[in-house]
Amino acid sequence: MFGIIAAHQTCFAQDSPDYIKFLQQNSMLFQAEEEASKISGEGIQWRHNFDIPQTSQLANTASVWFLYYPASVITAPNQSVIGTWALPQYWDDLSKVGIQLQHTDPIERAGGIQATTFTPTIDGWFDRIGLDIDPLFGPRAMLSKWSASLGSMGRLLEAISCLSTLVLAPISG
Repeated sequence: MFGIIAAHQTCFAQDSPDYIKFLQQNSMLFQAEEEASKISGEGIQWRHNFDIPQTSQLANTASVWFLYYPASVITAPNQSVIGTWALPQYWDDLSKVGIQLQHTDPIERAGGIQATTFTPTIDGWFDRIGLDIDPLFGPRAMLSKWSASLGSMGRLLEAISCLSTLVLAPISG
């Protein structure tokens, strides 16, 4: 899990060890190394054969996809984008019109860093600077909980986030 290290404005000298550490900890390379250390040498790494694309299997499993660009989601008051996507009624409505899978990208932190403050995206979240979920869309814990609940809801989700992981849950009959 990634923490938000730049929660408030802190002044560092540009060449101070603390500032360099701040930049390193908020870099995609640092975050990728942290994620890789969780699976490197573990069975999850070899669970699927990734060298042979299985596009027909995916098309047979979910022939109708829905791309719901996160920045265009209109949420209820005090509801996050990820929270909106997690509502069972939302998935029931998608199912009624034949949608079997949702593509969620881009949801990772984007923009830049000025001093120790994150700056907003200038490219619609395609200017990623981290692998963590952008707090504007909701917390990573909510995304993980939602992904875990999809199996019991009988829905499919494609969450291309953290190391481009494809998360699929089976569709109920």
